[in-house]
Amino acid sequence: MRQGLIHDRARHPRLSQGGHWELLEHLYLIYQRKIPDMAYTMEEFLRETHELVLARMPPEERLKGLDPVTIEAWLARQRRDHC
Repeated sequence: MRQGLIHDRARHPRLSQGGHWELLEHLYLIYQRKIPDMAYTMEEFLRETHELVLARMPPEERLKGLDPVTIEAWLARQRRDHC
C-alpha cells in the first residue's frame, strides 16, 4: 500500500479531478490507523468516506439535485423538532 501511494504521487503530483488521490490517501490512513486491531469493511469505508465528502461540501452543493419537496419536508421536520 505504501509503495503504491509513493509511486502514485510521483506520477500524479497534482490532485486528480475526480478526487482519486484523496480517496487513496484516505484509505491508506485508515489502513495505518486500524491494522491490525480490527477489520474494516467496505461498507464502513464507504459510509465514512461519504460523511467526509459531505462535511467538506458547502450546503448549496449538498442540495443540488435534490427535489425541492424533499428539502421542504426535511426543513419542516427540523423546525418542528427544534422549536
